[in-house]
Amino acid sequence: MTVNYHGSQSHRRKARLLATAGLALTMAVGTPAVAQDAVDGTVFFLAPGQQDAARWLQQDAPALTATIKELAPGLDVEVLDGNMDVQTQETQAQTAITKGAKAVLLVSVDENTTGGMLQSLAEAGIPVVLYDHAAKGGPAAARVFYNFFDTGVLQGQALVEDINDPDGPYADHEGPIRLMRIFIARGVSITEAFAAGQDSVWEPMIASGKIELVCDDWAVLGGDPFDIQIQRLSEQCLTRQNNDIDAALSLNDQFATYVLAGLNTAGLLGQVPVYGGQDADISGIQNLIRGYQTATVYKPQIRQARVAAKVIVALIETGELPPGDYETENNGTADIPIVALEPSLLRKDDIGILIEDEIYTWDQICTGDVASDPICVEGLAKQ
Repeated sequence: MTVNYHGSQSHRRKARLLATAGLALTMAVGTPAVAQDAVDGTVFFLAPGQQDAARWLQQDAPALTATIKELAPGLDVEVLDGNMDVQTQETQAQTAITKGAKAVLLVSVDENTTGGMLQSLAEAGIPVVLYDHAAKGGPAAARVFYNFFDTGVLQGQALVEDINDPDGPYADHEGPIRLMRIFIARGVSITEAFAAGQDSVWEPMIASGKIELVCDDWAVLGGDPFDIQIQRLSEQCLTRQNNDIDAALSLNDQFATYVLAGLNTAGLLGQVPVYGGQDADISGIQNLIRGYQTATVYKPQIRQARVAAKVIVALIETGELPPGDYETENNGTADIPIVALEPSLLRKDDIGILIEDEIYTWDQICTGDVASDPICVEGLAKQ
């Protein structure tokens, strides 16, 4: 099977040099471009919504808005939540066209159904920047995202590190680590990329018998809400395996909470480590502190938002991307310039970096039952 992830040789061609994270960071925090003429109008941020709404609306949207206003004070940002519904997002794109949007920043609900939307926006002369998720069937000016394959590699690496650690959670374990992966949206390039990255790390250990993937179950787009599907799939796997599971893996921090709910139903909360987190959201960080989740992949949304804002403003002001070297990826219709940022693995002992990067404060993280954990006691004392 061909997987459409950053790194796929059959679906991406090299235009110039890779737009590295260093370049992207320079784009994000460098000196604002000086416009030839002041611009005004509205940029529409179309977020996918549902259980991921907290990330898009509480982290990305404020950072995007602040940076766009800094670079071009005459521009406003209107944020629309698609509620994980394809038709809703298509309607929102039409709203952007009707209102004369200067640009659209799109986080697609389903990359395989975006063709009509992209074509309509192109015909209206509205530049589209893809944010995080891919989109197929039409043109886009650029895409800004964290490398999905590399994110999957880091998720898989966390488990491998723990298996090989003589003082880790599996130090006294005998036999293969029986793993259940509860994922979403099979056939969508970004989720397939996460899984491909994980598989690339695990394959030697699966071949040697150190890991056994006993469940590989995926929630579907357009079905029940993901919280219901993921918890149900977790419980069904545990039932089939008579609770004989040594590790669980989910797509991100929010979805990990639904896997944890399934483990809790089976009386295994805190006994089966959960891997595969990403986004470093509050729920994930608190689960790291509790010991329920082992790691998260840190992808600073502020950095991503600033890069995307710089791209958006440049397109509006000049009709071109900011100066830089870009690879392209082909979405089946067009070659789209990309900026692929590099993620990093974050464990409990690394939580301080979130405070240093001004993502959260200790007061925001250390609430409820985790406030008494030594890492919170120490962190709160430093404020």
